[in-house]
Amino acid sequence: SMGYFVLVLAIIASGLLALRTPALQIPAAIHAGAKAVSWRDRLIWAVLGFIPSGLLIAVTVHIATDVASGPYIWIVPLALYLLTYVFAFSYMPLFPVRPMLAVHPVTTAILVVLFLWATQLNWGLSLAGHLTAFFIAAMVCQTQLYDRRPAQEHLTQFYVWMSLGGVLGGIFAALIAPQIFSTVLEYPLLLLAS
Repeated sequence: SMGYFVLVLAIIASGLLALRTPALQIPAAIHAGAKAVSWRDRLIWAVLGFIPSGLLIAVTVHIATDVASGPYIWIVPLALYLLTYVFAFSYMPLFPVRPMLAVHPVTTAILVVLFLWATQLNWGLSLAGHLTAFFIAAMVCQTQLYDRRPAQEHLTQFYVWMSLGGVLGGIFAALIAPQIFSTVLEYPLLLLAS
């Protein structure tokens, strides 16, 4: 409780300092050279945030219910999801875009096989296939987000729209899809969307 109280005081102090600090003026030359952000750009950012976020929940549910259930099984997909941000948004990407785009259809085809013959396959092989396909699909979306980022003065709205898409993807996979579908149908749908 004391920690939360200190946090609230720190937030209030930060807000008061921000109000007292004069606004930073962006030079006209920088502002004039920036491309305007369209609603199409914002929608693409939201969709590219929606897909991996929804996939995270869908693949975790699928693995926990249909592949192998165990304590803390959700940690591996979450770690892979967070790593896609690290890899895609780094200055020198560890995984280039073209190989990810080339491998993505292959991992999706492997998932089709896993969906059709899941009962005949080893659970470890199935788990590795699902996690690999999820990682590749999330990397494709994250690298596309990184490539579509706007000029510096529009980065705030870029992150807001990307985050909004992530929230909506989580709401879709965790709250809406279980009410609509009797199976984990959102997983193949989101994979197809990727």
